[in-house]
Amino acid sequence: FVREVALALARARGEEFSAVAQQTTANARRAFGAEIAAIEGTL
Repeated sequence: FVREVALALARARGEEFSAVAQQTTANARRAFGAEIAAIEGTL
């Protein structure tokens, strides 16, 4: 579901999916910090 939203956002903005994915990942890391790091470590 998250991927589909990011794809729609990229299309609506006329941007590449990878750019939207990088920015939303950076935003999540800033917002959730250590919680995201813990999740990423389990993947």
